Amino acid sequence: MIENLKNTNLLFVEDDDIIRKQYAYIFRSFFSQVLEARSALEGLEHFRNSSLQCIISDIVMSDMNGIEFIKEIREIDKKIPIIIFSSHPTQRYLLESVKLNLTSFLIKPVSFGDIKKALEECATKMITDQLLKINLSNGVNYCSITKILTTADNDYVLTKKESLFLELLIKNRHTLVSKDRIEESVYFNQEMSDSALKNLVLKLRKKFSENIIMNVSGHGYLLN
Repeated sequence: MIENLKNTNLLFVEDDDIIRKQYAYIFRSFFSQVLEARSALEGLEHFRNSSLQCIISDIVMSDMNGIEFIKEIREIDKKIPIIIFSSHPTQRYLLESVKLNLTSFLIKPVSFGDIKKALEECATKMITDQLLKINLSNGVNYCSITKILTTADNDYVLTKKESLFLELLIKNRHTLVSKDRIEESVYFNQEMSDSALKNLVLKLRKKFSENIIMNVSGHGYLLN
């Protein structure tokens, strides 16, 4: 179940630099991308400007406490899985957190086992609530579990090569993916002709309302 997080992004809000770096290193083993925020306000900025599927937040922070931060999030998104990391499990915080539909409330220091269990719960929630959809552009979403690409007009079940190629571009979004990397990850080092790759890209492009798969001639592809 937890492997389903590999194509998702995490926001980790923690004002202690050492603690944030230590745990962010662990989280990168599970998520495609981990965005770090030093404060609740910085966390809100990331939330408004990034594609995120999970949030982990401290409670006691200087500019805004974690409970207030999560209330702000819940005004916008009722379902995104949220985990609290806290050194201050006071009754007031515990009671307030119950109303915020948290996935887990963990007390620092948090063991690897507790982290893994909490992330398993996040993955389960994402699947149950159908949250594992990655926004590719306006009205276009992709689910790495079902391999379904959803547009305003239709739902497309992608072939194995189409899904492997698209997930490779998603994982490296805005970064050029070389033809050698595509051959390795999509064709598993079997010979990949230029015409086969062009045909694969053409079939995917026809499913989008706009061209978000860009070609850098002779080098590879990237997802806008």
